[in-house]
Amino acid sequence: MKDFFRSLVRIRAISEKEWIQTRRDTRSLIIAMFTPAFLIILFGYALSLDVKNVKMGIYDQDRSSVSRQFIEKFSHTEYLSIYSFVDSYDTIDNLIDRGKISMALVIPRGFEKRFKAGKEVSVQLLVDGSDASSAIVSIGYVKAIIAQYNLGVKMVELKRIGVSSLKMPVEVKNRIWYNPELLSKNFIITI
Repeated sequence: MKDFFRSLVRIRAISEKEWIQTRRDTRSLIIAMFTPAFLIILFGYALSLDVKNVKMGIYDQDRSSVSRQFIEKFSHTEYLSIYSFVDSYDTIDNLIDRGKISMALVIPRGFEKRFKAGKEVSVQLLVDGSDASSAIVSIGYVKAIIAQYNLGVKMVELKRIGVSSLKMPVEVKNRIWYNPELLSKNFIITI
């Protein structure tokens, strides 16, 4: 217990010495006051946590009209950009290892045949998980695009049997407070 109080006395003495020195040297005071604010503003604009234009590769093993229509859904978004069409898993590995792409979508052989037969079709998504938060957001983008595609296909099927409109039982209406554009610079600067 005695050592604890000695340590506190030493810490107080050093703190007093530093405050005296800081008051004597106004440049140190200015640097101590404005450097953190400057760095926060600099990092707010230089550092971006927004996940946009995620580069992806496409490995279309089926090469059918249906698979091309499916791939087309991924080319009209600001969140994903198709970097390359590849022809093997080795190419995917190489592109991910070199940092050229962050994910790859693999469409299996028989995609169109299973799709037209009304059977479930699975696609494979290979994702670089070195940046976990960006990977999770990117997976969410792909899942949202696929969900939209599935909804469109089901709507066509329903129209074919005579259902002209479909009302969804639950609708989400987003309202974002404090950072409505969801920009990372607003998040960093206002913390």
